Amino acid sequence: MNTLLENYLTLKNSFRKRSFSNALLLISKVFKVTPNQIMASGGRKRRFVQPRNMMCHMMYTKLNYNLEEVAERIGYKNHTSVMHALNMHGVDLKWDDDYKDKYQI
Repeated sequence: MNTLLENYLTLKNSFRKRSFSNALLLISKVFKVTPNQIMASGGRKRRFVQPRNMMCHMMYTKLNYNLEEVAERIGYKNHTSVMHALNMHGVDLKWDDDYKDKYQI
């Protein structure tokens, strides 16, 4: 039973890592930035923040990362930055047509 559970958890983690990498590459391609620029160390310019917000949204809603895991993978200090990114994703999705188009891709 323990081996079965360990295999399941290993497979699940492997899937999440590949999905994270695929999402990161897709978002970087759509926004025409590098994957490193999407990470928190990439800076605070709008052209880097919007793809980062979208990445946080994808990780939290589609890949089932919790707030702390998202913060750790993106490079934020804590989960509150992720909460802010999720809120800003909603605002941009509502008011920015270009962002909305990129999200639909």
